[in-house]
Amino acid sequence: MLQKTAMIVSGAGLLVSWLYGEMGGLDTSWLAVFLCGLPIARAALKELFIEKTINSDVLVTIAIVAAVAVGEIFAAGEVALIMMLGMWLENRTVAKAASALEEMVQMAPQTARIKRQDEWVEVVLEKVSRGDLILVKPGEKVPADGIVANGQAAVNQAALTGESLPVDKRVGDEVFMGTINTNGSIEVVAQRVGEETTFAKVTRLVAEAMERKAPVQRLLDKWAAWIVPSSLALAALMFFLTGDLVRAVTILIVFCPCALVLATPTAIMAGIGSAAKHGILIKSGVALEQIGLVNALLFDKTGTLTEGKLQVTGVARLRSVRQEDVLRVAAALERHSEHPLAQAIVAAGEAQRLELPEVESFLVHPGNGVSGSIEGKEVCSWGTVASLRKWVFPPMNCDRCRKIRKKRAKPPFS
Repeated sequence: MLQKTAMIVSGAGLLVSWLYGEMGGLDTSWLAVFLCGLPIARAALKELFIEKTINSDVLVTIAIVAAVAVGEIFAAGEVALIMMLGMWLENRTVAKAASALEEMVQMAPQTARIKRQDEWVEVVLEKVSRGDLILVKPGEKVPADGIVANGQAAVNQAALTGESLPVDKRVGDEVFMGTINTNGSIEVVAQRVGEETTFAKVTRLVAEAMERKAPVQRLLDKWAAWIVPSSLALAALMFFLTGDLVRAVTILIVFCPCALVLATPTAIMAGIGSAAKHGILIKSGVALEQIGLVNALLFDKTGTLTEGKLQVTGVARLRSVRQEDVLRVAAALERHSEHPLAQAIVAAGEAQRLELPEVESFLVHPGNGVSGSIEGKEVCSWGTVASLRKWVFPPMNCDRCRKIRKKRAKPPFS
């Protein structure tokens, strides 16, 4: 924000100077020299004397000082403003990479509901300890890695595993911090908390990977170690041959290639913008630079090459029931369920504009499906997130379905 403000004020100062010259004996180009030039000079001194490196900041600083020395304040301000614009574009691309880490940190839950003396008490995340019994309600994030002690739920693990569909969790299953309980309440015994959780480890790996990435390198930086000594040598030679300081300083100003200063950040911003228009999101300018070295790509198709949305692609008839009747009854029953598979079935029924009958005695069987009475007949579904739901129609009655479920076997189809 400060960079942007400095550029706006500096640009206004240069415009006033160009149109009206000095005002009250003061050249407004000095605004650009101070607001944009001083940060560049400070960075150049740090890189030259502390980091022992020579880059484009050093060359630009020399050009600004040389222009001021011969009274070309407008030229000095113009060079400073163009350099600041390049730095601002560069910082924007680097900030996109940092935003990915910020988004991950914000995904972490801030509180947890734990059991204290037979009561559920909401506490801050830091007070959760290993062995605590945690209650996770529908829509809430799991605050620690642990084992389900009671209840059943469908948990969205996309943040950690990339799975597009919620995973059914029963007693004895493991859940992870940062995942979202989509339906059903579960009680979890905390096994790993704080920095020990899988979520914290993933966040730490992302942060370390970002630190290893070099900042976007301007094209001029690659040649600065040669250009700076060359420009100084030519300026000194010009002054030795002509004795004219202005001509020597002119060489230093001309050697400041503003186009090269802007080349890489401008190209990266244009590349990221163009990719976004085609549905490709690039979060880092460094990634865009390095993709030119890639000769093979490995895709995680769910959510990358596909949308991660379930769709009904076909209906298998059971006995003599028509496909339309199967879908009509299925959509009517699943209309009362929040399961991802249920939503896909309902959407298929709506797409065919089927008239859905009323459902009575609707029941949810966590992890197994749903059942209800439609037009005086009992109808049951059988299946989980991991498999497509199968439908059981009369004459197979609901009691028989329950017996089959108890045996955890698939119902017969004939």
